Amino acid sequence: MNPKDLYYWTAQILTLDECPDGRKAIIASISGNKIPLENLIKLCDLNYIIPAIYLKLERHNLLSYFPDEYAGLLEHIYVLNKQRNQLILEQINQINQVLKKENILPVYLKGTAHLLDNLYSDTGERMMGDIDFLVSKKDFFKTAGLLLKMGYEKQYELYDNISNFIHYPPLYHASVPANVEIHRLPVVPEFAAQFSTDLVFSEKKKIRQKENCYVPSDTHKITHNFIHSQLSHRGYLYKSNSLRDLYDLYLLFLRRNSATFPALHCHKHRNKMRGYFAFATQVFHSNKTEKKCLTQDANRHVYICNLLLKYPLLKETLKQALDLFQTLLRHYPKRIKKLILQKKYRKYLLNKKKAFRPATFT
Repeated sequence: MNPKDLYYWTAQILTLDECPDGRKAIIASISGNKIPLENLIKLCDLNYIIPAIYLKLERHNLLSYFPDEYAGLLEHIYVLNKQRNQLILEQINQINQVLKKENILPVYLKGTAHLLDNLYSDTGERMMGDIDFLVSKKDFFKTAGLLLKMGYEKQYELYDNISNFIHYPPLYHASVPANVEIHRLPVVPEFAAQFSTDLVFSEKKKIRQKENCYVPSDTHKITHNFIHSQLSHRGYLYKSNSLRDLYDLYLLFLRRNSATFPALHCHKHRNKMRGYFAFATQVFHSNKTEKKCLTQDANRHVYICNLLLKYPLLKETLKQALDLFQTLLRHYPKRIKKLILQKKYRKYLLNKKKAFRPATFT
């Protein structure tokens, strides 16, 4: 089984709740020794979907078809992740209580928002990184100060202008599982004009069972999924698609129960959006995205994504070439100029290199 087929086969497991008829084909593939199990685990690990895969296999009585050591590994990671997510939810409650006293409304983003909004069938289904939440610009530094008073610490000292950052430097606390990123913008400034803080707040959704807790509307979650995955992280450029991001998108479209193309707010990138949605539709055999996605450009994007999935070496070569191009022509000239002219920036880079503390499950 080549990497592309394994990718699609894994996605088929994620759709078992909606397409239970796929169970027979999955059993046949496992029983016929067509599935390279080590590669499957590696793929799921790289895409942060091991807990989701475990839940689908367990729910549809498929774990017995796996060797005990693999089934046990999947279960162990799921249990650990569920315990961590439950602690994250408690951590969020503590933050909400402190912010409520100061009349600060947090709108949680990305995976945190999905977890709070019950997008998943189980608390342990989604692997989480940082806790990301958005506050109004006037509350940005005040919120950071409140968390610092709670005992959170900066990962490293900064000597650049924090007010220009998309989010405050990551804050960590020794007694809680997740780092916290306080956002003044939902996305990087390049795309914030079309997807702004005010826009997200205008359609914020209250989480009823939580105090002082909000998430974006489902349409805004879909928009954010696209911008974060395909634009900010250059997924569209590299023709790279995380199964975790695609699965989030798939669940959001299922919950909308509509084939209507959402009124997304980044029209300048509409063709890229259609390509991303068209690929997600093919991967999950979903009819929840409308036929307008299937433009010539979208079909070309899907074709190239599939080609690079099948030939990983070609994909890596392309990525390295694109990285080199971006570095030489876009990033290095700007950074070198800044490095020469700004002493604060030189100190910032030096301190960041010395003291950076990576987050878990980033």
